[in-house]
Amino acid sequence: MRKPITLTFLGLLCLGLLGSAPEPADAAGRNLNGRVAPDMQFAAGGLFGVDASTKLSAYRGRPVFIKFWLRDCPICRRTLPRLQRLHDQWSGRGLVVLSVMHKFRPGDVRPTMNQLGYDFPVACDVDGSQARKYGIGRRPADYLIGVDGRVKESNEVTDGAIAQELGKYRLAQVDPMPASLKGVRNVVWQGKMGTALRQSEAASKAPGAGSDVTSAAARVAKLARQYLDGGASWAERLARRRQVSEARAEYARLKKAFAGTALATRATELEAAFVRRYGKP
Repeated sequence: MRKPITLTFLGLLCLGLLGSAPEPADAAGRNLNGRVAPDMQFAAGGLFGVDASTKLSAYRGRPVFIKFWLRDCPICRRTLPRLQRLHDQWSGRGLVVLSVMHKFRPGDVRPTMNQLGYDFPVACDVDGSQARKYGIGRRPADYLIGVDGRVKESNEVTDGAIAQELGKYRLAQVDPMPASLKGVRNVVWQGKMGTALRQSEAASKAPGAGSDVTSAAARVAKLARQYLDGGASWAERLARRRQVSEARAEYARLKKAFAGTALATRATELEAAFVRRYGKP
């Protein structure tokens, strides 16, 4: 639980006055844990993939990290690097990052995003009508929506909760798994997709492997390809942010993770393409 915040000038900048009774000082919005997340749609559209047709409910089946924030709020801005990192690292592997901006339209927000170098999705809630569904009294306020469409954490979102929902997302992509692949299912839950792919490939090639095993192995292969490509996308984002050594380390990790699998050649080619662009260390 957050500690009460003294309403200094800095704090007042971050108040979202929506015409309703103020929230307690230790809560930015209502605690909706366990409830189906109120749906949202944004008539004013937004940036980086958000338009007037975007609805929260369209993301059912994927975990969604929602941040309500204000463009000119210093406290809000200090929370944005984490949001961008999560978007960079996990948007290609299941997580949806959706920020909800109060008051301003897309054209008013774009210069700020460009200046800060961010490109996570921004939905413009100009009149605050969507934030009112969550009882937002001040910003920033974060919510985590699970793969089942229910709120898992309100006002603050932990990395552990995100990891849990990403694990559920991965399992939903590969289930049902036969009993003989229980070990594969466990490593899929852990996100060790290279190991999962090696094990499922071996099982599908074993004498007498049934159609249930080969079908499950195909689902694992599809998810593994998504994870490889998502990791490469993250590495490219790191490089564009001048974190070339970190990007190089991620490519090396991917190459090692998928060695000995059907994706080994692709992992090697992705790393080689990176080296051609950025050189060797």
